[in-house]
Amino acid sequence: LGYGFFGLLQFKIIIPYIIGQNLWDDMEHSETVIRSADNGAIVKHTVIVRPGNMYPVSEAATFSEQWRKEGGENENLEYIFVGAEDFPPGIWIGRRALAAAICDLIEDTSHDGVAVSVFQQR
Repeated sequence: LGYGFFGLLQFKIIIPYIIGQNLWDDMEHSETVIRSADNGAIVKHTVIVRPGNMYPVSEAATFSEQWRKEGGENENLEYIFVGAEDFPPGIWIGRRALAAAICDLIEDTSHDGVAVSVFQQR
């Protein structure tokens, strides 16, 4: 997790008041289960994807027609994967680019068994 001010912000405000400790613990538990030695067959075929901040920030109701169309047809769908522990090359990723990245991981097995962060390719 983050260090310095962001780490403090995450542990003292974001987790307890926004995400909730129970949900945070559940996410940690699910990663532990996926990565456990007992689930070797699952780990080999699983990618944990951690996206950057999503853009555009939407005012529309999630999954509404307006929400689906935001970003336009000319949106950049290029993305880049980096190791989850590597320095992030950016901040943002569009919803459609994130969806394209996740869909591409169905056939692209080069990241199987690891956690990756995904960002918009500029």
